[in-house]
Amino acid sequence: MIDLEIGSVVTIKSICHDTLTKECIESKKSKREDKAHVYLNRIFKNCKILDKTEDRTRIDFGLGEWWIRNKAWEKIVEKKDTYKCTIEGSLHYLKDFPYFPNRPMSEGARGRHYTQVACIAMCLKYLKLGGIETFEDYATVAKNFYNGRHHYHNKNICRELGVFVQHSCSLGHDDIEDYINQGFPVPCAIVARGRWEDPHGLACYVVIYGYDDEDWLVMDPTGEFNVERGMWSRRDDGSGKALRLNKEKLDKRLFHGGGYAAWGYIDFQEL
Repeated sequence: MIDLEIGSVVTIKSICHDTLTKECIESKKSKREDKAHVYLNRIFKNCKILDKTEDRTRIDFGLGEWWIRNKAWEKIVEKKDTYKCTIEGSLHYLKDFPYFPNRPMSEGARGRHYTQVACIAMCLKYLKLGGIETFEDYATVAKNFYNGRHHYHNKNICRELGVFVQHSCSLGHDDIEDYINQGFPVPCAIVARGRWEDPHGLACYVVIYGYDDEDWLVMDPTGEFNVERGMWSRRDDGSGKALRLNKEKLDKRLFHGGGYAAWGYIDFQEL
């Protein structure tokens, strides 16, 4: 249970699912537009504590003021200079990160739904989890779980391999950078159609494995993604390896629903 001093600025983490409310009332009594759901293990930085009661705290998240349930959150004391990635100037990245192109899972089963398979296989190989060395290693198990078409299938595939992973629908910009700093790649969904100013439809997965001030470092199993115009310039094997994609333009495709709206897999670890 969290207990914070009014006026302090802290980093907090949800330890279970919670529903934020605009007023200090139970979420079931709040109007739909006056509440927001937050998933387990969601981290918010630079939160200012505005008010509190015995069981709730009002916080300025930087994206608005909300009441949280104290029992659903914990304070995090951030550790400095504990980077587990390679740093070269402003560039932070996971060195020697592998690349797998999106290959057919079965007859007629190749497309955007299966990019998750290639992305997770890359991550497991890099993290040395689940005994995964090739795309085929992961794909063989995926065939028993509807070819890894949806995130809950891939969570079950990982569990079969002895790996725990979570799928979040509320990742923020800082979250992705923090995971990379701690040595973890982040497979994320991007909206692939349309120009970067107003993307729409066709969600596909890529792996973000690095960043600097201007760009994200991306492995795209589909091919060479055109971040400005949308869709892919090339789809031949290897064309989606080690892409540098402009942050401003890719962010429009990552955080399509707002600042904390990216979909991605996080917390890879051995069961």
